[in-house]
Amino acid sequence: MIRLAALGAVQVFRDGVEVDLDRRPQLMLALLLARAGQTVGVNELIDLLWGTDPPVNAVNMVRRHVGVIRRAFEPGLPFRAAGSWLAGVPGGYRLRAGPDTADVLEFRALAERASTAPTPALAVPDWVAALSLWRGRYAQGLARSGSLPAAFAAVDEERAAAALAAAQAALRAGAATAVLPLVRAVAEANPLDESLAAGVIQLLTADGRVTAVADWYRRTRDALDEHLGVPPGPALAAAYQQVTEALEPAAPVAVPPSATPPEQLPADLRLFGGRRVEMAALTAALSQFAGTAGVIAIDGIPGVGKSTLAVHWAHSVEDRFPDGRLFANLRGYAPTGEPADPHDVLAGFLDALGVPPAAVPPDTPSRAALFRQMAAGCRLLVVLDNARDIEQVRPLMPGSVGSLVLITSRTRFGGLSTREGAMLLALDLPGIDDAREDLRRRAGTQGGYSDQDLDRIVAYCGRLPLAVAVVAARARGRVGGIAGLLAELEGSRDSLDAFDDDALGGVRAVFSWSYRRLSPQAARLFRLLPLQTGSDSAPPLLASLAAEPRSAIDPLIRELLRTRLISEPRPGRFGQHDLLAVYAAELSAEIDTAAEREQAADRVLDHYTQALNTMNMRHLDPVVRTIDTLPMPGVEPLDFPDSRSALDWLRGELENLSGAWADQFARGRSPWWTIADAFPAYNRLRVAVDLERPAEMALAAARRTGDRMAEGHLRIELAWLAGQDQRDDEMRTGLEAALAIFEELGAGVEQALAQLQLAMSHALAEPPDYAGATPFYERALRLFRDHNHEAGITAALVGLGRCQLELGRTEQGVTTLTEALERNLGRRRLYHAAAEFWHIGTAGHRADAIDFLLMARRLYADGGSVFWEMKTGLALAEAYFEADRRWDALAAWRQANDRFRVVAEGGETPTGLREQFARLGERLRPTAAAVESGVEFNSGGKADAP
Repeated sequence: MIRLAALGAVQVFRDGVEVDLDRRPQLMLALLLARAGQTVGVNELIDLLWGTDPPVNAVNMVRRHVGVIRRAFEPGLPFRAAGSWLAGVPGGYRLRAGPDTADVLEFRALAERASTAPTPALAVPDWVAALSLWRGRYAQGLARSGSLPAAFAAVDEERAAAALAAAQAALRAGAATAVLPLVRAVAEANPLDESLAAGVIQLLTADGRVTAVADWYRRTRDALDEHLGVPPGPALAAAYQQVTEALEPAAPVAVPPSATPPEQLPADLRLFGGRRVEMAALTAALSQFAGTAGVIAIDGIPGVGKSTLAVHWAHSVEDRFPDGRLFANLRGYAPTGEPADPHDVLAGFLDALGVPPAAVPPDTPSRAALFRQMAAGCRLLVVLDNARDIEQVRPLMPGSVGSLVLITSRTRFGGLSTREGAMLLALDLPGIDDAREDLRRRAGTQGGYSDQDLDRIVAYCGRLPLAVAVVAARARGRVGGIAGLLAELEGSRDSLDAFDDDALGGVRAVFSWSYRRLSPQAARLFRLLPLQTGSDSAPPLLASLAAEPRSAIDPLIRELLRTRLISEPRPGRFGQHDLLAVYAAELSAEIDTAAEREQAADRVLDHYTQALNTMNMRHLDPVVRTIDTLPMPGVEPLDFPDSRSALDWLRGELENLSGAWADQFARGRSPWWTIADAFPAYNRLRVAVDLERPAEMALAAARRTGDRMAEGHLRIELAWLAGQDQRDDEMRTGLEAALAIFEELGAGVEQALAQLQLAMSHALAEPPDYAGATPFYERALRLFRDHNHEAGITAALVGLGRCQLELGRTEQGVTTLTEALERNLGRRRLYHAAAEFWHIGTAGHRADAIDFLLMARRLYADGGSVFWEMKTGLALAEAYFEADRRWDALAAWRQANDRFRVVAEGGETPTGLREQFARLGERLRPTAAAVESGVEFNSGGKADAP
């Protein structure tokens, strides 16, 4: 990815890393950027580099510099190849770049959009974004002393013109604070520009910083006198005079008081019900604003009932605001037109307060000042409904003690909480009881609906109040009764048709008001979100879903959060309301091609496939892996610093991964390799049973398509799942069938894997059959050695060594396990090395058993295996007890028992372990009692003599 910067020092970034360029290529690049899309002649480049004294080989040197620039963009570009960025055209060169790759072009695009915005309030954010791109003068530091290329000066003039336009828009929109620092910086870089100086003076005045005006005027006047020998012109003088006159004491505006307090609140909803908690919270907030000007901002997803709640609560407290109730629909998310301009809203407020039209000031800041003057000493309730952003509401806030501003928006106004101390109320979906009562009240009682019927309807509505209102309107007087209504809702699960209503606007229409505000990239992510396979997802998955770089996904998520088209049910995880997901799917079916949707769904599965592959390859290191595909375009594989973090990630993604498999099966595909390679991690998390159903489905698909390799691996996985459920005969049958398949295919490594699994089925039987397991381990070891398969060799050595120990061949067993240990430690397979430490530590009554068990427990804990950390801890406690180290035994037993509780809470009660814990706990009871009574123990774990 290339990023070109010239609004300041000239810089080239390739994949986020700056590329070094000498001065002359930088100069050429700056000129090409200033004239991007146009031909820059060779003679122009020569004049730029050498002026009137070019060298004889100037043309060749220009070509050489062109090559340097091209290879800065594309390092592997062959000599004299044109590449993708800098094209040679008749007479010169032309740079191919766009707003996404060059800051000067991004500046021009933003300035163009701002200059064509329908209202000043909408223009200001683009002007701010455009001016924020500047870091100094254009191509700063490259021009020769006393000489500035005309093309560079022209871009600097574009900046000055943009600053002047930004100042005018901000003054009109009442947003001086937003642009003042940016305009001031441009004016400081152009000290002789009187128009900019006048703009700064006007912004300072509007921002209430009138004391700084005189200093700014004097510095501009002195600069004009020093450099040009002229006094300030009419525009600058007039701007300064207007401020000085405003600073003189003036009589208050004579406005006759209104005969009656204004009453602009819309009618209350007669059928309003529920929201008792929210109503109480709003009322409680009034007491917090005693002696101050209160502000409450309610935000929530589209259709959640923000406006209805605000109006109903406003009516319930209207007697506390005897001087009037003002209301404005700010149309921040309106179906048509643009958001309301505060300039026009203030005119309406002033009219309601009795200000004659002739006395209404012409500019927004003056209107806001007059509104505050009129509100002084009054207790007003101002309801600002459907606000777009903070800048839209700030001029409409009276600021008088005893007044209250109540705002509703799909945007969360954190800035109001910081600066104005506003109470922020995030309006969530109503509870099931409130939603049912709302539906009952709206639908009437003639239908005789039971609570169960109403709850089913509410569930179809996703508890969204707007959807409930639409359905209730349909239910009133319905001929088909409740059965017909439920049948209609059931039939429209994948559509919003049942929630359309001409009078209420319908759910689809209300959602569209937010959707139309999105950028193209955020809109595309929103449309694809129903393809996420869980209730919520983390940003890396959303990046894969949309094929966006990780660095680009966070701004899109924030944009969707601002418009409340997604929510954040858990920190760092994002989801959609069910009806919003239906709406997004409808849009995607209309806008996106079937191939695009198919690829997005495939990227979701590949996101998990590659994560499992990374987890296995770098941390879990199973004997055999089946995933061998490279990531799909648009999927950036996750990385994990250690096995614990990898397993923690998977624990949070189990629902989504199961959903991804189900989605693939529904599409007629079989993700068998992902299911097979998930077993090591699922087994480590003790949730391997969750793999049984998807593995059975994948096996059926493999048999149907004749994929014998897939069938063999899946039979092994299902066999192990059967073994964990004590279905030993089924386990052996499955493993033998897998071995036969691999022998038929001539797959040596897979044959060794089946032999290894058959060996383990004997060794882990109840009671263990170590003699029966040994020949299988020996055959597996031989096959793995034949194929130089290191992971298989060590796994077979561990099993064989354990059998040898249990069969009384202690020296041979320790030798075998030591070889496995050396292999694992040499490859830093530390978790796997834990097994060797465990086996040696539990082999007979070794004097060094405690040391081996301590190491095993540490490695199992680091690897995130709670079960084996617990089991090794219990063995360690017994070893301490046998060594008469009672205090150490008690500490190890308590730690292991804590881990046992974790395992048991997960639904497992391992056979025999509970009794084993109880037996040792009983033997340690005297030690525990002594510890509690304060007896001190010596370093050997024995009680000191009294």
